[in-house]
Order: sequence, then structure tokens, then C-alpha cells
Amino acid sequence: MIKRLLTLIVGIFLCTPLCAPAVETTLTATTDVHSLTIQFEALRDMDGKLPLDHPPTDAHFEALKNNISAGYTRDVYWLRFSLRRAADAPTEWWLEIVPAFLDHVDLYEPAGDGYIIRRGGDRIPLGARDVEHKNIVFRLDLADNAPHTYYIRVQTTSTMSLRAALWQPERFFSHSNREYWLFGAFFGAWGIMVLVNLLFFGWLRTQGYAYYCAYLFFDGLGMLSGMGFAGQYLLPNNPLLADYLMGSMICCAIFAVSWMFIALLDLPRHYPRMTKFIKALAVLSLAGIPVVLSGQYSLIAGTLYLFSLVIGVTSLVMAFSLAVQGNRPARWIFYAFSAHLIGVGAITLRNLGFLPTGILADYMVTATTLVHLVLINIGIAVRFKEAVDTRQQAQEIALQAANEIELAQTQQRFAAMIAHELRNPLATIDICLDTLYQLHGEAPQEVFPRYHKIDRARKRISHLIDNFLTSERIKEGRLTLSACGVDLRHMLTDIVDCAQGQSQRHRLRVYAEERLQFITADPELLRIAIDNLVDNAIKYSPVGSDIRLEAVSVEEGVLLTVTDQGRGIPAHDIPLLFEAHYRGTAQGTGAGLGLYLVRQIVELHGGSVNVQSSSGGGSKFTLLLPAWIASSRD
Repeated sequence: MIKRLLTLIVGIFLCTPLCAPAVETTLTATTDVHSLTIQFEALRDMDGKLPLDHPPTDAHFEALKNNISAGYTRDVYWLRFSLRRAADAPTEWWLEIVPAFLDHVDLYEPAGDGYIIRRGGDRIPLGARDVEHKNIVFRLDLADNAPHTYYIRVQTTSTMSLRAALWQPERFFSHSNREYWLFGAFFGAWGIMVLVNLLFFGWLRTQGYAYYCAYLFFDGLGMLSGMGFAGQYLLPNNPLLADYLMGSMICCAIFAVSWMFIALLDLPRHYPRMTKFIKALAVLSLAGIPVVLSGQYSLIAGTLYLFSLVIGVTSLVMAFSLAVQGNRPARWIFYAFSAHLIGVGAITLRNLGFLPTGILADYMVTATTLVHLVLINIGIAVRFKEAVDTRQQAQEIALQAANEIELAQTQQRFAAMIAHELRNPLATIDICLDTLYQLHGEAPQEVFPRYHKIDRARKRISHLIDNFLTSERIKEGRLTLSACGVDLRHMLTDIVDCAQGQSQRHRLRVYAEERLQFITADPELLRIAIDNLVDNAIKYSPVGSDIRLEAVSVEEGVLLTVTDQGRGIPAHDIPLLFEAHYRGTAQGTGAGLGLYLVRQIVELHGGSVNVQSSSGGGSKFTLLLPAWIASSRD
């Protein structure tokens, strides 16, 4: 019983046709275009072993239910279809086969007892084709209304996808012109985008836009080649180079778009590991060019499309992550390339044989690319506006800074002029004071304190002028050392006497080793430095406290110290104490130039300055002058 049942099942299976039977096509007077999708019968020739001089008329063909979409294969496909012309139908018909990138498409046209072979495909020069068109087009002359069987042999290194249609010539011209206008507008927009991004790159100097220009250029050339325009317009007499152009441009486009994502999204900073992965795929893609030029594009085509999808999806995931974090350029990149990736994904699935060829699959990449261009233009406009605003703000800040600098320079010039002009009145005051002292030697004692007060004010103004002019020389780089022999002990004593005259409420003491009577230094600058330290000590020390100046010889040179019993310096102020115009937490009077000048002058002598202090414990400033300064003069 079971044996009979199995026999019945096998018999039914063997008697059931695997494919629908082929249908003979009858062309009528009302037919102006007719798809041959379900009229084809197909034979798969493994590795192309069947002879080329005649079609395999005795072989077993199977009817197709859809357009051919076999992916990348070395196999050859034979197609068979039958035509009958109605008595009132036109005799001339055009057979259009797409896509244009098929290498060899040969039509076997019945003629008497045999067949005439008519060559087509993108390896045929434009002038040798039946019709000079971007696609593969054959003229068919149906002289009678008898049925005629045609064969088509297809062999290609690109993806094995095919659809065909019969056209009336007038309708074909109308359709073709409309299609050319649309593609002209499409590639025109594409070219404009290249120019816009070049200008944008020139404006912002952002490498990402240069890579995007390169991507548009390479991808555009690849599309021109894949659609047949390169073979028709760019390289009509060199079809092999036009064919290689498509694969080579795909390799370059993958490389360029990878670096574009890396640059525009700043991936090395955000995703360093994924950046290395994308770079590796990009370099491998570029390494596919020699394979393309050797005629073995089919070996790497599937891998290239997979690389493209992996890079695209990975980059979009990272762009989305950055967009969520508030990165505005990443947001527009995500929008624009998401649309583009839909088209690339559709064309990849078609080329790999997972999606049947057809108008939707063939033109999906064109439609999504248009959406991509619109969105990327919006993103560029937003980015450009931000760049203009940023540049405008920078220019305003720069202008404001320039105005402030000019104002500061004007103030400095005015102050310098005033400082120089004050020297003469101060000298006059000094002479007058000496005269008053001499004329009023017998004057009441209460008069002399007034003279001393005038003298202290004069010296104070002179000290401020010296500080200001010295700081200006430092800023302008004009501060130079004029070293000569200096009586250090006399200088220290004179500084203490002058300071004591200005502040009788402090006890100033000086100690200098006998052998340091003469040193080599710039007397004017060294006095300014020590004056500032003493002035600082007086300013921040309590009334009645001691201030000590000491000069000793050490192995490294001369050690000058100024020690006070003041309130001390907070620890957080010490690192900034010798900066220009810094006055610390316990601000006093003055411009904040004193200690700044001390450091500059000491460093000009080749020495160093440091401070030891604690809040409430007084301060000790130490100047270390190098050994050459300690050279004595007898």
C-alpha cells in the first residue's frame, strides 16, 4: 500500500511542470510597447560551455515568471522568445534590453534555415551598435505575420540581471527623450552639488566636504557608466575602458565616503576603534581597482557592495548616536544618508540576486539619491549659516579686540608721554627742595616735616614713573642690560635711607658682606627691583615692625633677601604673584607691576626670584644673582 502511494506521488511530481509554459507574443496595431518578462524561456549554461555559432535549439528551456536576477555569476544565460505580428501591426519593432552594463548580449535572429548573430552589450563600440543608445537596442523587422523564435545569449562580469521590452520606434524616441531629460536634470543637480561642496570646502576648509565632493564625483561617474552614458558620450570608441570605469569608481566611492564619515563625524575622537575598522574596509575597497582592471570584477563585486552596506549602516548608527547627543551636522548626515542607503541597499540586493530586477529596483537609487541631495543641501545650508554666523561673531570679536588694543596703545603712549613730561617738573621740585633746605636752615622745626612730605611725594611719583617706563620697555622688547660696577652696600644703604624717610613708622635694617661692596650689574634696573621689594614690604607690614635687607655671597652668586613681618601671602596667590597687574587677594594700592618688574629684571641678569610666606607669618623675598655679578672691583 505504501509502495503504491509513493509511486503515485513520484509520478504526479514528474508529470507536473516546474515552470509556466512560454507564451507566444502577438503584436497588434494598438501595441506600442510590450514587456517580454513572462514571454522569456531561459537556459542556464554552466560556465558558458555551449557553442556560440548557433543557439541551443534542442536544449530544454524553462519559462520565466519574472525578470532574470542571478547575481554575480560566471554562467551564461540563453533566453528564447517567440513573436507573431498581426496583419495590421507595424513591421518595425525595437528590442530594448536593460541594464546597460551587460557585457555581451547577442541576438540570434532567424533567417531562413539558420540564424543571424547580432552583437550587443557594453563591450561593443557605440558606432558598431544596431542603435546608438545608452541601453542595448536591436531593430527587429517582422516582414510577415508568421511566428518567429529568437534567442538571446547573455554573458557578463557584472550582475546578471535583465529585463526587456518591445517598442514602436516613435514611442521609444518619446520615452527615451523624456528619460534623458530626467537624467540630465539629475546629473546636473549632481554636478551642482559637487561645485557647492567645493565652494563650501574652500570656505570652511573642512576635509569632510572635500571627501564628500570626491564621493559625489566618483559615485556620479560610476552611475554614468552603469547607466550607459559613459559608453555613449564619454568613451564611445573605448567600450572596455567605459566598462572598467564603473567598477573602479565604485571602489573609489567607497573609499571616499568612508573618509567623509570619518572626517565629518570626527569618528577618531568619538569612536576610535570603529574608525580603524572603517579605514580598513576603505583601503580594501581601493585595493579592488587592479582586480577590476584585470577583468575579474565579478569576483569582488559582491564583497564591494557588502563593504558599502557595512560602512553605511555602521556610520549611520554612529551618526544617530552623535545626533542624539546634540551634534547638528551628524543629524543631517543621518537624514541624508539614510535615504541614500535605502537606494544603495535595493541596488545591492538586486545585484546580489536577492531582489528581482525591475523599474522599481533599477530606479530606486536614483529616487533616493534625489532625496539625499535635497536633505544634504538643507544640512549644508544650515551648516553654512552657522559658519557665517560664527565667522561674523569672530570678526566682531576681532574688531573689538583690535579697538581695545588700539585704545590701550593710545593710553600707553599718552601715559608714556605724561611720564616723560613729569620728569622735568620732578627735577624742578627736587632742586627747589634743596634750595628750601639751604635757605631755611634756621627755620622752625615744624617746617621741615612739610619739606619731607613733599620729598616723599616726589620720590613716590618718581618710583611709579620708573616702574611704568620699565614695564613699557619690557613689553616692547627694548629692555637691555647695561652692566657696570655697582657699590651694592651703598645702594642698599641709600635705598633704606630713602625708604625710611618715606615711612618713619617702620624700622629698616641693612646687612651686606664687606666683599660685596662692588658687584657687576645694571644699577638702574637693580635699584628698581630692590626698591619694589622694599616698597612692597612697607606697604604690607604693620607699623613698628622690622624690615631687613641682606646681601650675602653664596656659591651660586649673590643672595639678596628682603624680609618683613607683615600679614603674609595666601598660598593660592603665590603662583601668580609675579604676573603683570596681579595684586592678589589682599589688594593694596598700585598698578600691580612691582613684583612683575622684579622678576623680569632679575631674569635679565640671569638670576631667579622666589618667595617664602605664610598667612600671618611675614614674607621673605629672595633674589639669586649669578656668580659673574659677584665679581669684585678693588
